[in-house]
Amino acid sequence: ACWVETAAGSWQQARGETQKALIHLKKAETQSPPAAAVDWLRITQADLLVSLAQNGTATTILAPIISREDNSPTMHAAMAKLGVMKLKTKSPQHGIRLLKESVDAEHANQWPGKASARADYALGLLMIGDETAGLWQLTLAQQEFEIDRETELLAKSLWNQWQYLKHSDASKQDIEAARTRLNTLQL
Repeated sequence: ACWVETAAGSWQQARGETQKALIHLKKAETQSPPAAAVDWLRITQADLLVSLAQNGTATTILAPIISREDNSPTMHAAMAKLGVMKLKTKSPQHGIRLLKESVDAEHANQWPGKASARADYALGLLMIGDETAGLWQLTLAQQEFEIDRETELLAKSLWNQWQYLKHSDASKQDIEAARTRLNTLQL
């Protein structure tokens, strides 16, 4: 029954029905799933809460997962979610630090969403003017998207890079190379 509620919640989330998705995910959490599954359910709930402008509640859900400091995939994923939240508020430096730790930590193995977190980290670096590190991290994220066959996320990342380069001091050659790579991507 836990997995049925989780599937229903994921389906509702994909349809943009945030409140209904939260209800299904909360039901799934109460049906005694394995501990690791509870953490993933809570991370997804936090993401939904952010979309409802309930950042405080989302932070409360993520904090216990992060505070365990067990270097688990869920710890890194929760840290990345909180980092993105901080990037969007008045704490971009804190957000960048959390995202860096989540994707670059020595023990940060692969986890669902890691490439997206790396792309968010790259955009955070670009926001604060660290172009060299930001573009390098964006390239790493794009490589991970390609390996994972995440074509839509790769296209979004390439588009972000192209837009950034158009509005920076980048050479016309770099701008054109980014545009060409985006245009030749098979969607």
